[in-house]
Amino acid sequence: MSRKEGQQSLRSILQEMGENSTIHGIPRIVGSRHKSVRIIWLCLFLSITGFLIFQLTKLFAAYYSWPMKTSVSLEFSQLQFPAISFCNMNPIKKSINFTKFQTSEYGNCYTIESDKFTTRRTGSLYGLWLTLNLESDEYMTNFADAYGIKLIIHEPGTFPFPAEEGITINPNFETTIGLRMASTTWFI
Repeated sequence: MSRKEGQQSLRSILQEMGENSTIHGIPRIVGSRHKSVRIIWLCLFLSITGFLIFQLTKLFAAYYSWPMKTSVSLEFSQLQFPAISFCNMNPIKKSINFTKFQTSEYGNCYTIESDKFTTRRTGSLYGLWLTLNLESDEYMTNFADAYGIKLIIHEPGTFPFPAEEGITINPNFETTIGLRMASTTWFI
């Protein structure tokens, strides 16, 4: 096989591949009989291919620039202590107690709240410690459902709803509760 025959067969193979290609525009460029139509399709194909390369370059540049979508900042400053309300699980007592507020479910309830309560450090050593006498000998056994207190931690200045929120703390146990203030800012 001569060199001219090899080039001719390579040309015919490429011609056949171009005519049967599924890439839009290539069959029109290769199979067109008019030179002007062939030039128009070639310009269109090169323009769209250039635009594709341009867009892919921008896309990969944006991807590999690792843009920051999340910003996290930690601030350690003086924090106002939340209001703490507690209710004895026994709503009726044999003796009279002073109350801050009353509920039909828990009777006498108390709230500890002051602008002077602040904390600057974290951990159980720097929080509020309470020792409560539940006077379980004053519980009316046929009326009280359980022994203990209902503890509600809420925003200062707001009214607590012990029947709907809070946690139950059993007597004769030490209970430690850790809180963390979280603030979410939305940017639209």
